[in-house]
Parts: sequence; C-alpha cells; structure tokens
Amino acid sequence: MNKTYIISCLIAVFTIYSCGTLEDDFDSPSERIDNTCTDIRSHLINGSAEDDHGWVIQYFVKGTTLKPYKGVNIFAKFFPDGTVLMAGNHEYLRNNCRGKYTEAVSCYDIIKEEGAVISFSTWNDILSPLCDPVNALYAPSKLIYDGEGLG
Repeated sequence: MNKTYIISCLIAVFTIYSCGTLEDDFDSPSERIDNTCTDIRSHLINGSAEDDHGWVIQYFVKGTTLKPYKGVNIFAKFFPDGTVLMAGNHEYLRNNCRGKYTEAVSCYDIIKEEGAVISFSTWNDILSPLCDPVNALYAPSKLIYDGEGLG
C-alpha cells in the first residue's frame, strides 16, 4: 500500500472520531459562577472546621514617609450560617484594643462580580477599621475622614 493512502486514511479516521466526541452539554456562565461560589463557600467552611485556627487573611496597609508599608494578619473561621469569627491584634484596632488580641463576629457572603468575591457585609472590629474612611494611619490620636481607608 501507498504510504500517502495510509496516512490519509488515518487522518480521516481521527478527524471523524474527534468531531464525533464534541460535548454538547456545557454549563452556562451563570451556572459556572454559581458552582464556583458554592465551591468557595464550602472550601472556606471545611477549612475552618478542619483546623482550630481557620484561615489567615494577610492585609497590607499602604505606607507613608512617617509609617512604613506593613502587613496585618487576621485570623478567620467561616461558619455555615454566614458568620465569620475574626481575630487579630494589629495597631489599627479601636476602642482601647490597639495591639491587644481581639475577636469579633460579623456576616460574610460570596457574591458574584466578575468572579466570586468574599464580601464582609457587616462591621467587624478586626477588619473594618482597615477599610473605613476614617484614616488612623496619618494621625492615630486624631481620626481623619479622608475617604480612603488604609488599603
């Protein structure tokens, strides 16, 4: 047999096989994002249940010439009822808790934006001072409302 004939037959067989195995059952984009949000929520909850310490959120505060750029560790445990327990001891805590180990409970949700986003929808004494428009970085003794937070 001619080598060209054999190669042509093989190409034809592979082409027919590959076209015959196309998957017609695709999830819609909204179904994929719903599944992703569900998976992330499950992962957060299961990760919190497996370990006594839960998760670490590393938040990096912008620096100034007076205060250098630095990171803050926040410990979080996510629960199935939509609450999260956060703990930390950073210098931006308020109500005489600055630098002291503090715990706070708030609500969270996984929302659909351009992808799945964890949203902390209620005030949390550990996380919220970092994104509050009151900026304690520039004047810790005097609160400044500059609308930026510490991000």
